[in-house]
Amino acid sequence: MTITYLKLQQANDPDAVGFEALHSVYRDYDAFLTSGAPANGFVLNTTDPREAETTLTQIRSSAPHSLKPVYLVHDNGPRAAILADGCISSLQEASTHYERFAKRAAVFQESSPTDSEELRLLRYLYLRPELTLAPFKDWRHPHLYHYPIVDALALSGHRRPGLIKNLRNRGLIESVQLLDRLRVCPHCDHAHTGFIDVCPNCHAIDIREESGSASSPTPSAIRMCQRRCAGSSFSACVGMGICSTSTYASIAMR
Repeated sequence: MTITYLKLQQANDPDAVGFEALHSVYRDYDAFLTSGAPANGFVLNTTDPREAETTLTQIRSSAPHSLKPVYLVHDNGPRAAILADGCISSLQEASTHYERFAKRAAVFQESSPTDSEELRLLRYLYLRPELTLAPFKDWRHPHLYHYPIVDALALSGHRRPGLIKNLRNRGLIESVQLLDRLRVCPHCDHAHTGFIDVCPNCHAIDIREESGSASSPTPSAIRMCQRRCAGSSFSACVGMGICSTSTYASIAMR
């Protein structure tokens, strides 16, 4: 077993977890790649969340190492936590985690650049049976919510549109909880949070759309609250709104 210790520029407590005793210590991921050394897993020591995120994205976007366990010495924020496999406090703890990981990894070959995005993601989830794939909310992202680990595993940094939906439709993953509902512009594909359908009775966002009257001159739809509360059926009229780059349909409840 080879655990690679990345002692980054903003690292502190260098010997706090005993990794200074390892020979495989590098100042960053690029230095590790240049060495040509093998690695079964990584430990990152930095107090800078941005440095941690950058390094984690590099690892997850590299085919030979994208599925490897990566542990943090420090809490580097929520985005880094999504890309890593947790925090460790000692070399022994890292070794214990890796042994459990290695048992599951033994069932298939190393990841390859030729692997499809679906296969790489499914392998990643298989190796982490306790993991729930949760979206990360980022106001800077055009879709507002995205999956950093899925984007990184795509190697190019941009997952193929519809990848999550495709895996769900094939029964390979399943939805666990509805977190939010968004309007997405059909032209610029950006999310907008100003138009959200809710049940007028219980204010739940978990609703579905059914066809309304075809004879109505105004496009309409019937919304059904999935909580099945009293008076959960209500109608919605379709209006037009202006996106910064194009038009999109907004829903006004009535």
